[in-house]
Amino acid sequence: MKVRLGASVLGLLLTGCDLVLTRKQELEYVWKRPFQLTLVRGLFVLSRYMAIIIHIADIALASFMTPRIDELKQNPGHLCLSMVIFRLVSCQSMLLILHLILMLRVFALYNQSLPVGIFLLILIVVGFAGLTVGMVRGFTRAKIKFTAFCSPKISVANRWKNPILYLACGEIVIQLILLGLAWKRIFWDFRRIKSFRPALISVLNRDGLRTFAGIAVALVAISVAVSKRGGTPAVFIFPLLITFISISGTRTILNLQALSHEATLSRSTPEPNREMELTTVNLTRWEEPWSTTTFLDVEQ
Repeated sequence: MKVRLGASVLGLLLTGCDLVLTRKQELEYVWKRPFQLTLVRGLFVLSRYMAIIIHIADIALASFMTPRIDELKQNPGHLCLSMVIFRLVSCQSMLLILHLILMLRVFALYNQSLPVGIFLLILIVVGFAGLTVGMVRGFTRAKIKFTAFCSPKISVANRWKNPILYLACGEIVIQLILLGLAWKRIFWDFRRIKSFRPALISVLNRDGLRTFAGIAVALVAISVAVSKRGGTPAVFIFPLLITFISISGTRTILNLQALSHEATLSRSTPEPNREMELTTVNLTRWEEPWSTTTFLDVEQ
């Protein structure tokens, strides 16, 4: 449990480091006056500070459990079950925030299409509720024992019935759909601008690939940990995943905000080469987070 406590502290430190690294952008784009709470700003605050709250709560829970486990010389099942459920719900909550941020981006790319928006909202809400309820019921109904690190101990025959695998399978489907819709719009619908590489497309591709790759690596690590019955490296998966989700969400917003700010400055000196518009989440005006106009310069 001391290793698990150390992993939780590491996750909090990494989240704090990212906060320090992006503090200037956050102050400039998020907390500038006049402050008005909007959907995108609210998602940024949740993505940043809910992760910190989760890390602190995880540290407190690990600190509470450590002396009791040392005293009993074994892991009380009810305490480990409480920690597992807390981590599952926390992870799902952070993923929900990230999904909503990515959904905003895809929704704007499709010109705020109502059918696309409804489909994405249903996908994300059903995915969150279904996976969360399924995993919690799986752990509470099954008589699962736990290892020294409070990892589920399941027999070889039933190892692939571990409820945590619901998260891995469901999340990879959601990420593939979000990434696929974004790529369909960028590489197919906007194929007529393939002769040049606008900054917007570079930012969308970079952030989308980083998020997908990071989540995919975490899901592979979870699957390996489940098949191998955990171990010391497995205790670092949860805190690092929470940190990565937080960083992915906040930086996606900050990068689009910075790009939108640059586009606003360029509009103050219009050029004749400006021939078309591409939709994205425009965060220049926080009170209108669904504004979509972003210009692309077409080189002669």
